[in-house]
Amino acid sequence: KVEPPGTGDPLRQWRLLHEGTSVWGQVQSRNKKSVVLDLRTDEGRADVRRLMADAGIVRNRLKIQSVVRNARGFLAICEEFGSFDQYLWRFVGGAPIQNQFRSMSEVPARTPASDAMSKDLLQRGFKFVGSTICYAFMQATGMVNDHLITCPRHRAVQALARNASKPVPST
Repeated sequence: KVEPPGTGDPLRQWRLLHEGTSVWGQVQSRNKKSVVLDLRTDEGRADVRRLMADAGIVRNRLKIQSVVRNARGFLAICEEFGSFDQYLWRFVGGAPIQNQFRSMSEVPARTPASDAMSKDLLQRGFKFVGSTICYAFMQATGMVNDHLITCPRHRAVQALARNASKPVPST
């Protein structure tokens, strides 16, 4: 059995992996056990049944199956745009959005950029990618700097963005 790269990496919820032409979805339970799924195999389909009985994860068949469906969409995006990175940065104009929030009450749960990302992903067949999820992803990956201006990390993250500016991908 070929293991996908990075199977030992810590994951908070799930991560999509690609090796050659295989489609992988990885689900991690609260007790840090990872499962690699490939629904094209009997073993992968059996894993879904086993995961449905695992009390350590959210046991929602649609969410478990969406991991592989989203992985297929991930590969299609990579094919179309050259990389998932190129696809994602289109939603913020190629560089991290530098917000200037003074209080947590100003930090939004979603934005027009996360609305657009969500809409596009849903049109491409992705599941469980609502605007709030997309905005949380944008925050976690540094596509937006939502540190309060009083936070020492705000200036540091702003400097990182200046030093690593990305060219705006063509659409």
